[in-house]
Amino acid sequence: MKYISPLRVPSNAIRRRCAAPLDMGEGSVAILGIHGYTGYPGELAYMAKGLAAKGFHVVVPRLPGHGTSGTDFARTGYRDWLNCVIETYIELASTHDKVYIMGHSMGGALSLILGSIFPVQRMVLFAPAVNIKIPRSRFFPILKRIIKDPKSIAWEADPDMIFHDDRDPYDDQYLGSQYWSWARVPQLAELAIVMKLARNKKRLSQVAAATLIITGEHDAAVSRESTLILDSRLMIPPQRMHCEQSGHVIPYDKDRAAVLEATIDFFSIPGVMQKRP
Repeated sequence: MKYISPLRVPSNAIRRRCAAPLDMGEGSVAILGIHGYTGYPGELAYMAKGLAAKGFHVVVPRLPGHGTSGTDFARTGYRDWLNCVIETYIELASTHDKVYIMGHSMGGALSLILGSIFPVQRMVLFAPAVNIKIPRSRFFPILKRIIKDPKSIAWEADPDMIFHDDRDPYDDQYLGSQYWSWARVPQLAELAIVMKLARNKKRLSQVAAATLIITGEHDAAVSRESTLILDSRLMIPPQRMHCEQSGHVIPYDKDRAAVLEATIDFFSIPGVMQKRP
């Protein structure tokens, strides 16, 4: 798998400030950060700043349809998201000695797909969405033919959330109104395709990267089965870190300082790890 035809042509919707692509630091080792489904680059800002301060060049692209509007999001799909990270990886690989990857949620699933295509040496996956806790999610590709209109769901801004990105007032509330207050079955079907590709046994057996998987005790989105799948199928047995105070948004949740330290340490280890016998 290299390039695939885009699902739809995205619009030129106005991007929110917190969703601006990140490009931080300098160094011969690049880290490609990949944000999650309905997320935005700013969700990896805390990690990016910390890694850049340690001499890494960190780039986090904005996945098409994200950080703009729900209408824009509805025009995109897995082909657009995957092409975006493939193109960014190729660009970074052409100018750096090494390219490592960190991905959050769906970004973790996209990271695994990249790892099966390119010779990635190290990956850190925050709550990788190989399997999710939404009932009947495997039927989304069928249901999208029936349920085309978005369904409203309950969402409220978390007043205790600390943001580390560059943003305008009410960015969170706006994105909540456009993305997190709606269930869009056609786009969930696209997420289901990403997860299916990422957990494919043959594909995972081709991922030669040393991998650190970081999970949250209170994650209501990604199921425990995700890490069990990766434990058994990855070419190199993954290292694990479990955060007792964190939920799904691990990159800026309560354990973020320890997560950043572990991420820096993992990316700073020289050499490669042993493959499965």
